[in-house]
Amino acid sequence: MDGPGDSKVIRATGDFGRHSTLGYEFGKDVKLVRGRYRFAFRVRGSAGLSVEFEAVDGWRAVGKDAKIALSPEWKEHVVEFEIKNAFKDVPGIRFVLPRDARGEFDLTDTRLAEFPN
Repeated sequence: MDGPGDSKVIRATGDFGRHSTLGYEFGKDVKLVRGRYRFAFRVRGSAGLSVEFEAVDGWRAVGKDAKIALSPEWKEHVVEFEIKNAFKDVPGIRFVLPRDARGEFDLTDTRLAEFPN
C-alpha cells in the first residue's frame, strides 16, 4: 500500500502472538562495520500498543534499542544504535510486535546512516 509522500508501506495486522515480529533487511550487499548508526522511519498503528526495535545480524538480535508507542497518525522516529562487531550475516532491524494483542503496525520511509567518527 502507499503511505505518506508515495512511500511504500510494510504492514502487519491481525492477532499478534507471543513471538510476532516484523523484520526489515538492508540487503545482502550491505555490510555494517563497527560504529554508531542512526535508523529513521515513520510508523503508525493501534493506539495504546507499542513495538520494540532491535538491530539484527541475520536472525540474531545484537541489541534492543528502543520501545516505540504506536498511534493512528504517522510519526517520525529515530533510533541510534551501536555495532560492536562487524556483522556476519544480512544486517537488518526487527520490530517485536505486542504480545497476545490484536492490532495494526505500519512502517514506511526507512533510512539508515552511519555516524561519522
